[in-house]
Amino acid sequence: GWGGRGAQLRSFVPALLECGCLVVVFDQAAHGLSEGREATLVHFVKGLEAVAAHVESQGSRVVGLVAHSLGAAAAAAWLNQTRREARVALIAPPTSLERYSSYFARRLGIAESIRGAMQERFERRLGLRWSEFELPQSVARIRAAALVIHDASDEDVAIASGLALARAWPGARFVRTEGLGHRAILRDATVVRDVADFIANRVVFAPPPQRGQASAFGAPAPIL
Repeated sequence: GWGGRGAQLRSFVPALLECGCLVVVFDQAAHGLSEGREATLVHFVKGLEAVAAHVESQGSRVVGLVAHSLGAAAAAAWLNQTRREARVALIAPPTSLERYSSYFARRLGIAESIRGAMQERFERRLGLRWSEFELPQSVARIRAAALVIHDASDEDVAIASGLALARAWPGARFVRTEGLGHRAILRDATVVRDVADFIANRVVFAPPPQRGQASAFGAPAPIL
């Protein structure tokens, strides 16, 4: 995630190794131990492509991804661009850069006029409009299987974002957690198990509830 590092996902490594996966954990540009002085969603997508290319150059195949927060948005954008078939667990994904930046601007007391000017400057520098990364509108033709996990008490990225993405993503599944917030969700044993079961395709999870509906079932059903 933005401002995070790969080590935050370390709890998933043992469970994925037990599934027979080779696990690669990395820091995005300008994060953790990686070089660089700036990072945007575009940098995140390019970083993911570079890591995937390196893994494949070593004779391995990308069969799954686990991503958190802005990293989840980058994973979705990358999968949409490449049309890859993989299994991806998206934890607390934001679905709108504009709304996400507006949230931070309000938290920091930044005027909307300044936030809007910042957005325009980024779009000019990167040659891409933020609208191209609005996830619910951009995943209709995606080929990857997705499990979206979001906590009801997440104060950084509202659960409505995860629900909107899961509803728009063809065939996506959804898991709602309680009391974990935006970061403790990465250390929860049940979340770790659910992610490993999904990546290994061992369990069928519920689809996201439609508006006004409860979840189809409260716990995943085993594949028979």
